[in-house]
Parts: sequence; structure tokens; C-alpha cells
Amino acid sequence: MISANHRRAGTAGSGLGAAILVIVTVHVPARVTAQMAPDREGRELEAKRACLANRPEQGIDILAGLYTETNDPTYIYNQGRCFEQNGRAQEAANRFREYLRKTPNLPEDERAQVQVRVGELEQQARQSATPNVGAGARTVTATAGEAAAGEPTPPAMPPDGDTGTDAVRSRRLRLAGIVTGAVGVAALGGGLIMGWRAKSLSDEVTNDARNQMYARDKDESGQRAETLQWIGYGVGGAALIGGALLYYVGTPRQDASAPATTAALMPVLGPGLGGASLRVRF
Repeated sequence: MISANHRRAGTAGSGLGAAILVIVTVHVPARVTAQMAPDREGRELEAKRACLANRPEQGIDILAGLYTETNDPTYIYNQGRCFEQNGRAQEAANRFREYLRKTPNLPEDERAQVQVRVGELEQQARQSATPNVGAGARTVTATAGEAAAGEPTPPAMPPDGDTGTDAVRSRRLRLAGIVTGAVGVAALGGGLIMGWRAKSLSDEVTNDARNQMYARDKDESGQRAETLQWIGYGVGGAALIGGALLYYVGTPRQDASAPATTAALMPVLGPGLGGASLRVRF
């Protein structure tokens, strides 16, 4: 904040005004003049303290009183600084513009500096008055549309496709496909083992028959192994196919408008029958 005691007072008054000033100065006692300067400095410090303490109204009022008493435009300049320090850009710009009007003989370089400050403050004021762009702007547009139509606009729905729920569902389907495929591999392996056991028992029963011997338990075990062999083949093959389809269904699709595909793998067991049923719906 600039002290009024260190800034030029601006333009000189008329001849009559100058004469009155001389007369008043001559007749004012020296003791009274000496008392006025400290009082003015104290009020300037009080105004500066109020502006820095976020009490701009108090500081502006003190500066207005000083300007009224002295007619020194420096106090108008300090009002602009007080507003500027407290974030009131438009009011600060107005006071700086008034200061330029009151000081027509201000040096050009100083006038240019004040004009630059006025422009910056007015730009800040415009930015503060401009609504936020982006999500806020969409909200403002939607509100304007509601007012124009006379009825509320339904909230926007999230886009179809790769939303959070669909992503979780896709991961689960791919995981299910991998697990189902692993089960299919295990079932095929079990079928191969049962097939090897069934063949081994069949060879033993054949050799026993050549030696005119018959082992009923070997024959029954061989039949069970053969049944388990085909069950393993059926379940394993169906599980592999089902796992591949589940993984394919769980792969994220680029076309969000395509209908959802669901798949279900169900075991099929019965007397002399083993396998699985895969149902796919598009």
C-alpha cells in the first residue's frame, strides 16, 4: 500500500483554490499542523492493518475519510490495493480506474503499470464469474433443458458394454471355462486309465479261459473299468468343449449391441450312461 505522504498530490488546483490554501496554511497554528501528521499516519497504519487482517470494509472506510480530508488520490489507489489483497478483483479494478481518472498528469510508465493491473483484475473477475466447464457444464445444460421442456430429464444411464458388472461377469466366465477345461482334461485322463485297466483285465480273463479257469471278480472289475472309461471320455470331451465355449463367451466383445450369450454345463449320469450336456443360448 502506498503512503499518501510519499506520492505527489496530482494536478494543481485553480488560482482561487491555491489562494485559499495559502491563507488556511498561514493561519493554522504550527502546533495543530504538527499534531495532524502523526494522526494521519496512524490512520494510514490502521487502514493497512485492517486490509491485511481481512477487514477490507474497515480499511476502505478509513481510506475514504482520509481522501475526503486531503483530496489525495493516493488513498483511492490504496483502496484498490485493499480490495485486491482481499480477493475482490472487480472492486479493485474500479478503484484503480478511478485513481487514473483523478491523476491525469500521472507519468506514462506508472499509468501503463496501473492499466495493466486493471486488465489483469478484470480478467480474474470474468474467470470467477464463468461457470465451470466439463461435468458442471453438462449439469447446467441438463438443467436448462429441463426448464425449457417443463419436465425433468431422466438421468443418463451408463453405456452398455464393458461396465464394471460386465467385466466381472466376463472374468468369471473365463475362469469357469479354464476350470471346466481342466476338469475335462482330468476326466479324459481318468478314462484312459480305466480303458487301460479294462483291457488288462480283459486279457487276464481271456488267458484264464484258455486255462479253463474263470474269475468272476476280474470280469466284473473289467466291465466297471470299461464303463468308467466311456464315462471319462464323455465327461472329459464335453468339459473341454464347454470350457472352450465358456472362455469364448467370457471374452469381452467389441460390439456392445450384440446380444448376451449364456452357457450352462450339466452332467448327465445314468445306468450305462455318463457324460455332460452343454446348453448355449445366444
